[in-house]
Amino acid sequence: AALFCAGDANDCHLEVYPRPNGDVYICGIGGNDYLNAGQIKELAPQDVKANPDRVTAAEASFGDLCSMGDCKVDIAQACLRPCPPDALPMLGRMPKCSNAFLATGHNCWGILWAPVTGLAIT
Repeated sequence: AALFCAGDANDCHLEVYPRPNGDVYICGIGGNDYLNAGQIKELAPQDVKANPDRVTAAEASFGDLCSMGDCKVDIAQACLRPCPPDALPMLGRMPKCSNAFLATGHNCWGILWAPVTGLAIT
């Protein structure tokens, strides 16, 4: 089960995923910085960190949705999401390669679009 929320007053569009062990995974906290290819190449993995202001916004948004008591984050993480400049995924054969395909750049919808993407590139 999952909960997908519209944008709110904290500029969040939360995605809420309860886990079997009782944890709740939340993403969609907004405030994304868009990086060009050069910036991404220069960025060391250890320098990808959660923005504390956006974590606070997510805590407030989640607190508005639930009655679980303390809605403070135990672990805050950040990642780089593949999103081409035109926001369209890259699909198709790799140039100069046999039997190699690209299917990337779905932004946050990669898991959702995976089955139809697989059909589209075969």
